[in-house]
Amino acid sequence: MAPADAMPEAGAVEIAPLTSIRGVAAVWIVAFHLFKNLSNHGIVLAPGTVAGRALSAGPFGVDIFFVLSGFILARTYRALTVGGIPEFLFKRFARVYPLHLVILSLMVPGFFALGLLGRVPGDPEFFSYGVLPYHFTLTFAWFGHPVGWNSPAWSVSIELLAYAVFPGLLLVGRRLPAPARIVLAVLCVVASVAILRFAGFENTGLGAIERGLLGFTVGVLMQSLAPSGFTVLFVPSAAFAVLVALAILSDESIVLAPLAAAILIPALAGRGRDPVLAALSAPAALWLGRISYSVYLVHFPLLLAWMNLLRLPFFAAHGGLSVAVFVVSYLSVVLAASCAAYALIEAPARTALRGWWRRRVARQAPASPVPI
Repeated sequence: MAPADAMPEAGAVEIAPLTSIRGVAAVWIVAFHLFKNLSNHGIVLAPGTVAGRALSAGPFGVDIFFVLSGFILARTYRALTVGGIPEFLFKRFARVYPLHLVILSLMVPGFFALGLLGRVPGDPEFFSYGVLPYHFTLTFAWFGHPVGWNSPAWSVSIELLAYAVFPGLLLVGRRLPAPARIVLAVLCVVASVAILRFAGFENTGLGAIERGLLGFTVGVLMQSLAPSGFTVLFVPSAAFAVLVALAILSDESIVLAPLAAAILIPALAGRGRDPVLAALSAPAALWLGRISYSVYLVHFPLLLAWMNLLRLPFFAAHGGLSVAVFVVSYLSVVLAASCAAYALIEAPARTALRGWWRRRVARQAPASPVPI
């Protein structure tokens, strides 16, 4: 999922650790893409190092998004009615689409300009003009098209499917007895582990759909089982420690991370004293969580630009200091651009679209809600 559901709806109470964990996951993904691209230019960490294993496990940050999205939406829309489904879907559209549209619209002429300069980044297949309609409509991952253009948007494509099935999942959470929901949640976690183990971090086609919907379903079910989160002392720290350990122990252990994520997300929604809860409630962590969707969508186009316009081989040839300058400058620009994208595009577009919906509804006669 894209990190687009951390902010509560109007009237809902924001839970700071749930917002902040999106920032942590987004930074993990940014670091993964950065050092993967550095390694493609001959700058690699020593094989088997703790840092190398942690960075290579970065794609799991997207799986955290999926679980978190299901949990937060189930919490925010727990009173959703049949009549409220159109508004729910429109609000989700208003949340994720405007920023994607702007960034992709800027990437197309940017790629064309790089081509004129003779600096076409990467494989031309990655930037196929023929699949642009699927990218603009966020349907490319549904049909198994190779991930290209702004590749992190694949999870937003899958998230749209999750929004479509959410009302049905909410119904399951309401109607099934708790033991049945526990069994279903366990089965979904086991299936998530199996997919990561045997298919890897699929980001398009059936594998990506299964990966996203399973994680999203786990989040919905865990919220129905623990509406106020887990309040057991030190559970958030323990779950976070397990997730970190799985990321650094070996290249294979990260496939077990869905087990930790299924506990970590509801634990972050709980109350009480805990070092992880305290850290994720800090203003800086909360700020990073709020701009995390912008970070997620902005960082990849900027990485392509940095790699090509700044000519990474020059940095590689001049030693560690030049590489450090490259990394620090890139991350600084990502943060600055993300703040600008959030303030100028993401938040205003969401507010404007939702305001339009409210005015539209106000012009219509009210209807009696029909419970799901």
